[in-house]
Amino acid sequence: MSDDVTSNVVRPFYFVVVVWGERFRNYFLEYCLPSLLAPGNIPSIVLRRPAKYLVATTQADWEVMQRTAIFATLKRYVEPVFIELPPCPPERPYWFQNIIGHKLCCDIVYRDKAYRLFSSPDAIFSDGSVARMDQLARAGVEVVLKLTVPCSDEAAAFTTLDALGMLPKKSARDTGEPISLSGRQLSSALMQSMHGHSIVNEWDAPYFCGYASTPWWRVRGKNGEDGIVAFGFLWDVMLIDYAAVELHDAQILNDRGWDGDYIMSIVGDLKRLYFIRDSDEMNLMGWNFLPGPKLTRHPFGEVGKGLAFRTSYNRPTINRLHRSFFFIPTRIHTGQTSKDWDAAEQRALRTILTWTDPPAGISRLSSQLASELRGPDPDQRISQTVLPWWRRNSTLWAVFIRIATPALLGVAKVKPVLSRLSLVIKRIHLACVGDIQAQQWISWRLRKTLNLALKKPFNEPRP
Repeated sequence: MSDDVTSNVVRPFYFVVVVWGERFRNYFLEYCLPSLLAPGNIPSIVLRRPAKYLVATTQADWEVMQRTAIFATLKRYVEPVFIELPPCPPERPYWFQNIIGHKLCCDIVYRDKAYRLFSSPDAIFSDGSVARMDQLARAGVEVVLKLTVPCSDEAAAFTTLDALGMLPKKSARDTGEPISLSGRQLSSALMQSMHGHSIVNEWDAPYFCGYASTPWWRVRGKNGEDGIVAFGFLWDVMLIDYAAVELHDAQILNDRGWDGDYIMSIVGDLKRLYFIRDSDEMNLMGWNFLPGPKLTRHPFGEVGKGLAFRTSYNRPTINRLHRSFFFIPTRIHTGQTSKDWDAAEQRALRTILTWTDPPAGISRLSSQLASELRGPDPDQRISQTVLPWWRRNSTLWAVFIRIATPALLGVAKVKPVLSRLSLVIKRIHLACVGDIQAQQWISWRLRKTLNLALKKPFNEPRP
């Protein structure tokens, strides 16, 4: 059992961030760090346990940080520790520098048997998040996880935050003043600035992408509350008690970072995992600057969504722990929840159970926590969910999976090809009856094909 439970000695919290370059350094100084300096975050623990902030960055970025007012505020509460990032060779992918920084920091936290607290430079934490993690650590929790949905679009995020009056009038980096936002305030901003990668995970939308990362269902309650019920593989590990980790190999991060097998390798056998199931308890607003996917209608409607979803769920890169996490629901909401949310959550669970085969023993992940911390028993909820009649019939389901599934997925792959072929045939017909635009397009296409075959450059714009 954790030292926090058995003695008066409270082990330290080590906040960790990996950041370099002006863009993300400014995100850290303007938004992430000020939100972590809200009253219910870092300031709330300074009299309760020792703490450090490990900052993996370059020498140049560190020197800039040291000169800011918000860093001076940080030093009033915890000691910032400089972890120097090695130079990034030209042949190394840019993102891999982030993995190197986390490996350095995780090794330090493991060596000191401290708690590691996750912080991303491009994120805003709700006020009270750190105080809650301190409370959970004292209750014996070894791991705190939060689902990574929804994510905001970068441009829309700041437009929305500004429109809702949630941004300070002056730079927090220069004033040293904290940013204090509640979980519901962040939920409001998230719902209004959702990134395309989150939008296409809405199951009930005709454009649901079918990728089993973070499917979600919208809820609008009778009391005016707005939000979503979400499930998913991708969880941020907000806190890890490295004193509970028996074997630690940070090299595993080299394989897909936090989305790979590192988490399973260090916490997969623990039984004191705590899941943030409600955004009132802890919320996090992150943003993505990459373009989102195109919204395209999914072929074959609900069946097409389900089959694509099942294929994604069963892909080999998803490990046992990922699949166990998948059946823990999260509520992200802007107001008081009601019974409408219970019904929405049950409907969502029924949908994903229709298309998946959940692993056994999900409840073991939290089995050694106090009963009030475990939440609803996921295994029990799964066993009590009534599936559609055709899904309950084992013979019919086996035939469907073995025969209909490959056929429908094959048609889904061929359909775009057939659609493009149909378009080409239509243009050829138009060209034959004298359509000038169609004739120009065919001539351009032939020239492009010929040049590509001869491996010659072709920069002629499409007519």
